[in-house]
Amino acid sequence: MRCCARIFLMKILLLKDLPSKGKKGQVVDVSDGYAKNFVIKNNIGLAESDPQAKKLLKELKEAGEKEGREKERMKKLADQLGKKALTIKHTTGKDGKIFGSIKEKEISQALASQFGITLDKHSIEVPAAIRTVGAYTAHIDLGHGIKTTITINAQI
Repeated sequence: MRCCARIFLMKILLLKDLPSKGKKGQVVDVSDGYAKNFVIKNNIGLAESDPQAKKLLKELKEAGEKEGREKERMKKLADQLGKKALTIKHTTGKDGKIFGSIKEKEISQALASQFGITLDKHSIEVPAAIRTVGAYTAHIDLGHGIKTTITINAQI
């Protein structure tokens, strides 16, 4: 006569990455003994029925929704920036060269004054130094993997 051992599974909210089971913030099924003796004991996860786990799940859901709204806002901003041309006036010498060069900080200030868009100068990348009058492009990293380009018109 054979006797079968029943394996009970417990749903666990992971507080840290657990190799071969899941990543932080996921709810995974693990055996009852593994959950009680290792995962919960070593503060790697919480039982899904734990009130603290329910609170954390709610916070994770709200954070995900907030990130989604922020990403959508950045996509709209990228579309707006892609359609606009930024004009920066600078003094030049007789040969048409700008005194100094137009840098990321100046581009950031011009975006704020002309369009009311505030960006950190570190999110703006100019491929080559802007030292002469003309049209140039700059790359802007808005975060969340969203990037766009803007046209810069350097004028006298």
